Amino acid sequence: PIQAGQGMRNLILLALFRTYAKVFRDDAIIAIEEPEIYLHPHAQRSLATLFDELAQRGNQIFYSTHSGNFVDIERFDRICLVEKRPNAQGYLSTQVRQVSVDQLLERRQRLHPAVQISERGLRERYHNICALEHNEAFFARKIVLVEGETEEGSLPIFARALGYDLDAQGISIVNAHGKNNLDQLYQLYTAFGIPTFLIFDNDRGGQNSDLAANRVLLRLLEEPEIDVPDATVTSRYAILEGNFEKEMESSLKAVSPGRYQSLKNEALQEMGKNAGKGLIARYIAQKLVGENLVPDFIRRILNSIHG
Repeated sequence: PIQAGQGMRNLILLALFRTYAKVFRDDAIIAIEEPEIYLHPHAQRSLATLFDELAQRGNQIFYSTHSGNFVDIERFDRICLVEKRPNAQGYLSTQVRQVSVDQLLERRQRLHPAVQISERGLRERYHNICALEHNEAFFARKIVLVEGETEEGSLPIFARALGYDLDAQGISIVNAHGKNNLDQLYQLYTAFGIPTFLIFDNDRGGQNSDLAANRVLLRLLEEPEIDVPDATVTSRYAILEGNFEKEMESSLKAVSPGRYQSLKNEALQEMGKNAGKGLIARYIAQKLVGENLVPDFIRRILNSIHG
């Protein structure tokens, strides 16, 4: 018998899979439980790539995982979400959810009737915005989908100040890296039945492209389509007045005029003139919670997220 720790055994297993991928081209069925255990992230990604190579050669690979490195948002149709949920009788039962390419393409077509998109185009769009955080979101009990780094960086700080532990509650704040990516991520996660709370700017006074995106997002939410919706917080979504920074400045102005600009200047002085919006937002959030101050619009959003 091999006298080795679990980590060494998994590395040996990884080497065996590499050999199998190079030598054999069979129609094997391989089932593995939590292949990520005792493997560092690079080894996890390497093994996930090997699984893909084996599958492309005609093998069937089944594995259960709790690692985002073994989930690929681009290949969403390979994902099976398995969890216990209350059934119609109120009892917990195991439910399995999958989404086919045709299902998601049909959703995209309904939202953008004038835009034709192929399966390859759909996958490429997800590949273009894919990051580990987007994969990890599949493990969340609830997703908070935001436009950018300001919300992503500051909301967890305010949540902790209000006594909300997002990680303990399985809530992921996911950065879409742009307003135009919100709809495709929202459609994907909700297709899998993952509760998703959407936050976006109304961009009042902004560019026409941003206002056009407002209509798309309102259509997505099955709300009346207008160019500039009013700022609001509902049980399913929040719309910010202007953008996050403008909403924050307005909220602080009611408490202390000039406070937002003062904090922004402090952030730039401490972290450098080239500090990005995310760094500034985090700095301001940390300063405010240090003063036991959570802006009202942030409080309403977090309270709504937690139901």
